Amino acid sequence: MITGQRREGIFAGIMTLTRKASQAGAVMLVGIIMQLSGFVSGQKTQPPEVSHTILMILSMGTIIVLALGFLVSLRFKLNLKTHSVLREETAKMRASGHVVPETVTPQARATVEMLAGMPYESLWATTILAT
Repeated sequence: MITGQRREGIFAGIMTLTRKASQAGAVMLVGIIMQLSGFVSGQKTQPPEVSHTILMILSMGTIIVLALGFLVSLRFKLNLKTHSVLREETAKMRASGHVVPETVTPQARATVEMLAGMPYESLWATTILAT
């Protein structure tokens, strides 16, 4: 929307990097917590505190991470409705051959500006999107 170029691959790459870094951090954190609870690798029996720690990680840890994820998702501005407006405006721009379609509604303009954080006239760079 800002550059006039398709950047889905860059977005997917950043999301994959974020997911993998989060998973690595979670594994490291669980390892540290288990070590602090008295877990000893290779030992046939573990202290009762280890069992309690595993239970807390699997129950409370999961709930906490889900709650944090939900709170973060509430800040997302892109949803089904705003995405459909964005797609419609992009299709209009491609069809008209102009950087700024003349048929933009005030609601569509506001939605696109809210998603981009820039004035409508500054979007799609100065080029026409290729189909």
